[in-house]
Amino acid sequence: MINNPLVSVVIPSLNQADFLALAVESLLSQNYPSLELIVVEGGSTDTSLAWLAQRQLRDSRLRWISEPDTGAADALNKALRLTRGTVIGWLDADDLYTAGAVQRAVDALSAHREWLMVYGHGEYVNAAGSVVGRYL
Repeated sequence: MINNPLVSVVIPSLNQADFLALAVESLLSQNYPSLELIVVEGGSTDTSLAWLAQRQLRDSRLRWISEPDTGAADALNKALRLTRGTVIGWLDADDLYTAGAVQRAVDALSAHREWLMVYGHGEYVNAAGSVVGRYL
C-alpha cells in the first residue's frame, strides 16, 4: 500500500440532525493526513441539509449530495460510487470514529497486505455520551 493513501469514508443519512454533526466531526478531527468524507443524504426534512452546507464551507474534505433514495443500502451504494480513495470506510450517521481510528486502520492494512478489511471494537453510548456497553 502506498504511504498515506486517500481514505474515503461514506455516511448514509436521513433525518439524523441530532447525531450527524458528531459523526462528521469524529471523522474530520482524525489525525490522518489524506481523507475525504462523502455524506449521501436522502432528502432530510430536519436541519441536516443546512448544517452540511455550512460545514462544507469550512472543510473541503466534506462532500455531500441530497436526493431521494430507496433506503440505507441505496444511499450507501451512491456514496461508494463517489469515492476517490484507495481505502474505503463506512460510518453510520449516528456512530463515531474514535481518535486515531483511520490511522490505525491504514497501519493495519499496510502491515497485512493480504487483509481486505479491518474493523474495530465498538461501544454503545447513551444520549449523554456515556458508555453503556461494548461489542466486539
